[in-house]
Amino acid sequence: MKAGLILESPFPYPESNLEPLDILETTAENEYDEITRLASKLFGTPISIISLIDGRRLWFKSKVGIRVTELPLEYSLCKTTMKTKSRVFVVCDASKDENLASHPLVSGPPYLKFYAGAALIDKEKNKLGTICVIDNQAREVNYEDVKCLQILSKKVVELIERRKKEKLLKEELRKVENFAKTMERFALSTAHDLRSPLQNMISISQFLVNNGVKLEPEKQMEFLSHIYLNSKNLLEYINDLLDANTGISGGIKNESKALSILKLEHQLHNLYGAFQKVQIKVKADIEIMHLRVLPFTQIINNLVSNSIKHSCKKNELSVINLSIKSFTDKYELHIEDNGIGFKNTHKLNSTTDYEINSGSKKLGLRIVNFWLSELNANIEFYNHRNGSGVLLVVPRIVP
Repeated sequence: MKAGLILESPFPYPESNLEPLDILETTAENEYDEITRLASKLFGTPISIISLIDGRRLWFKSKVGIRVTELPLEYSLCKTTMKTKSRVFVVCDASKDENLASHPLVSGPPYLKFYAGAALIDKEKNKLGTICVIDNQAREVNYEDVKCLQILSKKVVELIERRKKEKLLKEELRKVENFAKTMERFALSTAHDLRSPLQNMISISQFLVNNGVKLEPEKQMEFLSHIYLNSKNLLEYINDLLDANTGISGGIKNESKALSILKLEHQLHNLYGAFQKVQIKVKADIEIMHLRVLPFTQIINNLVSNSIKHSCKKNELSVINLSIKSFTDKYELHIEDNGIGFKNTHKLNSTTDYEINSGSKKLGLRIVNFWLSELNANIEFYNHRNGSGVLLVVPRIVP
């Protein structure tokens, strides 16, 4: 072949970003090194390189006959292979090539003359880099030589493609592991949230068994009504869980998107107002909330339950005030009680801080954390004049 011969092949491929492959700056790998050694052996050249393009440099994944690990793109002969509309670029004697004779690596040390490079092209037809053989002696090549270089380039691309598949597989495995952890938290949350209405029904039923004959019919009906409403709430929650579609990401989908403030108030009263000394007041500037109902109601139930169990003073009426303000893209909810407050007066901005400063490790806030992530909501704990409070910021869904 003559000096400067380019084997034409349409090549409208863009240069690719190698960062997602996590291959740059990796250590030497025998499979790549075997290919560069084979290339030098086949062509009889002292230098062979597998280079990958990274911005304005060529980084050498594998090399024979040189010490440097990279070159600026403007000083590399491989840039011609990357820019040309060819899969293979061959220069038999660069000192006689009008385009390359003045190149610093040709006109000066190491006085390179022979260069043959094949582009590395992935399945998406991106140029990843080159495999090349270099000599400071002029050489002639034939089409069989070029064919061998193309075969070697395909072998390099196969290694890179395999790396890409392995990376994708690791990402999928990580998703599966995260999903398993999410399901574990979800199961814990479900068991926790089913317990409160069941405990209420058991308590009321036990009270009726022991004292029912002593009660007036109206009082008996009141307690039976609480059992009925708790059973109904429990059934609605179970139906929501059954209707929810849990994908691989762990996201809970397809649940209700609208919640009546009046219904929320009734649910809280039925859950916590039957036997306990609890007064729950709800104030809102809207009648309907548009949000993901399932995670939202579980957060509210857990926060109110925790406030009653762990924050309120003994032998006193527990007063829980829930205020709701509506904004264009969110809802802000304040849940305030007349309890003992937190040990530290500074604002707390996470459930972890809440556990530490409240002095209790059993506040069920792991459950709250799970539902917060599902709802993409934010939470903040604070003290106020008469007790403790929680600020919950929840995304609003456009109906």
